[in-house]
Amino acid sequence: MSMAKCRVCSQTIETTFLGKLIGTTIRKDKKQHTVCSKCQKKLHEQDIKDHL
Repeated sequence: MSMAKCRVCSQTIETTFLGKLIGTTIRKDKKQHTVCSKCQKKLHEQDIKDHL
């Protein structure tokens, strides 16, 4: 299983023991981008989309 990286801060995203990401995926231009929970708390959704 490959480790997912945050598209905003480039850190590896933690997973639960079941393999689920601790964070979210944001869709922009028909592509899904993973974002860690720290960046999700720190930035608004529009700011994250502008950064991608």
